[in-house]
Amino acid sequence: MDRLEELATFVAIVEGGSLIAASRRLQKSPPAVTRALSGLEDRMGLRLVERTTRRLSPTEGGIALIERARSLLADYEQLLAGATQARLQGRAAYHGAGAVWPPPCGTDRIGIPQ
Repeated sequence: MDRLEELATFVAIVEGGSLIAASRRLQKSPPAVTRALSGLEDRMGLRLVERTTRRLSPTEGGIALIERARSLLADYEQLLAGATQARLQGRAAYHGAGAVWPPPCGTDRIGIPQ
């Protein structure tokens, strides 16, 4: 699983309060959500949530991570939106007859006989 997906899964777990709520929100199986959480906890080297039979609550480490994760995910979404917008604007600028998409870029060397 992608590491950004793991962070998004962690955010969904904390916001939903349970693995089941997160799995429904993300449309993933509960074992997939559990594996994502376990993988993130292993990579971080700390427990991110306290599990009880009824509810999950973030640990101190989880609380510290949740705001950074939300910020990182929001920045990533803005990056994607900006790239999409730039691509669409660029495509519109080069949408004339004989236009090449994507527009050429880089250094071309043309040899002309003397």
